[in-house]
Amino acid sequence: MDLHERIEAESRKNKLFSAKEIPNITNPVAGHDHQRRRNQQDAIETARQEEFARLEARDEYEALKRDSSEAQPIESNFPSWELYKPLRDGSYTEPLYNVLSDAKNKGLPRPTARDVVAIFGANKPPEIAVINPGQGFNCYTNEGNLKAVSLKAIQAAIVRMTTIRSR
Repeated sequence: MDLHERIEAESRKNKLFSAKEIPNITNPVAGHDHQRRRNQQDAIETARQEEFARLEARDEYEALKRDSSEAQPIESNFPSWELYKPLRDGSYTEPLYNVLSDAKNKGLPRPTARDVVAIFGANKPPEIAVINPGQGFNCYTNEGNLKAVSLKAIQAAIVRMTTIRSR
């Protein structure tokens, strides 16, 4: 009876692992398989712990955000700014005015041109044809033609709608 048969017989008698599963010098493949399974279990456990920590951090952040919004009104955090209806109706002035009005009503700071492009990207108004992130957008003119609008032009329109005009 060779070594493997003796281990197999002893394992059956004691109801232990078979000789093929015992990680030892007689069967190194079983040792590698055992280590591979152990590494997979460790990776799964680490991923679970990371996910739990991420969810816990998110819940803490949401709780802090909820507590801070209840403690202080939003208006006190930002300098106030005024909004004026544009004198002329341009191709994108109405959606821009709506974005500024929403921000004003929520007590948020005056949006920048990049903020407006991001808002239009998330909820594109019908006057806007194509959003060019980081550059501006293309809009339809009153005649139905396409017109490129840069961030500089958007910012100038925001300034016009939020500063006092003198006549």
